[in-house]
Amino acid sequence: MQGLVGGAPAKALVHYEHYRSEENNAAKPAVDSSVLEGKTYALDATDGKLQIHGDGGKAVSREESDALRKLHTDLGKDDPVVTTIGDAPLTVGQPLSMRKELLRALLTTESGELKSGRIWLDEVRTEAGREVAVFKWTADTHSQGDNGLEITWHMSGSAVVALAPAVTLSTSLTGSLDVSGETMQRGARVTMAGAGTIKDETTVSITEP
Repeated sequence: MQGLVGGAPAKALVHYEHYRSEENNAAKPAVDSSVLEGKTYALDATDGKLQIHGDGGKAVSREESDALRKLHTDLGKDDPVVTTIGDAPLTVGQPLSMRKELLRALLTTESGELKSGRIWLDEVRTEAGREVAVFKWTADTHSQGDNGLEITWHMSGSAVVALAPAVTLSTSLTGSLDVSGETMQRGARVTMAGAGTIKDETTVSITEP
């Protein structure tokens, strides 16, 4: 398959067919949100600052706004997943080394320093009358929480990218993490060890208004 060629509209009407974000680990408060699912938003970044409007003038909550700003920080710029994969020819099943810029584009949460990973083109197929490329990936990362805990992430996921123009339509992420180290609780230093999970799934349709 030839490489990906993107476009960069600064205005978009986005509809979240599916959205779920879950995270549970000892290093920070648990997350379980489906706040964007089934909703449509008008986004405008023509002046360099993302403006968000609910469908039909509906109010947008702070939780919705925060999630949308994370997901659409690159509106008006080339799709970050498309840009970091690049325009070189791709071969189905041939793995490429994961790069930190690409992992950052694939994730909606901070995951620390990339240790190892790979991404590959899994298949090219037709969805809703348009050709799409399906990428799959794996990555291991390491980070240190503000409370001194060491966190090791083991993640895998996928991304579905429409072709010509190339734009990311859906992403998924599942992962586990190991937490260890010493932290302060009620003025005493406590040794902790445990595990956690993370899961993100997003399917979005994007049209120009």
